[in-house]
Amino acid sequence: AFQWAQSEGALHLSVKFSSRIDGPVTVLNVDNEKVRLSERRLDFSATGRQKPKQFTLQLDLHGEIVPESSSWSFASVGRMTFTIAKAVNETWPRLLKDQPARPTNMHHWVERQASLDAEAKKSPPAPKPAAEGKADAKSAGDAKPADGEAPAADEKAAASVKPATGSGDKQEL
Repeated sequence: AFQWAQSEGALHLSVKFSSRIDGPVTVLNVDNEKVRLSERRLDFSATGRQKPKQFTLQLDLHGEIVPESSSWSFASVGRMTFTIAKAVNETWPRLLKDQPARPTNMHHWVERQASLDAEAKKSPPAPKPAAEGKADAKSAGDAKPADGEAPAADEKAAASVKPATGSGDKQEL
């Protein structure tokens, strides 16, 4: 399941390794994570560390994004966050390209949206040309680059990123 919020310059996603945002996490950590961002798409997949469950998140986005200025990181146990830079500084009317395709486990991230709206009121961003001068969305700590195949999540041991194998269940986030 996931929640999303937006500022004019970025999308913010909070992903929970569970099928329901209000349910318990299915796994505490994941391995073999792959994150791929393209101009209008987010693809994420990973395998649960405690259970052989495959997690996927595939979103066709409403507008264009800047993959090289975007980032992701693991947050609290059983969660991860994405900060995805928009190609054009504007508020999108919705997250996804097609409104009827809205997943049932997608929710608006109300608390984060309120925080972003408050920040925007304090200091409105200066207009920037599309795909130029994007602020670096990478955060300190364990931020990972979002383009291409990403390195393993565990800081202590770097594992190669390869497709998950086995007979585990598949769960859409």
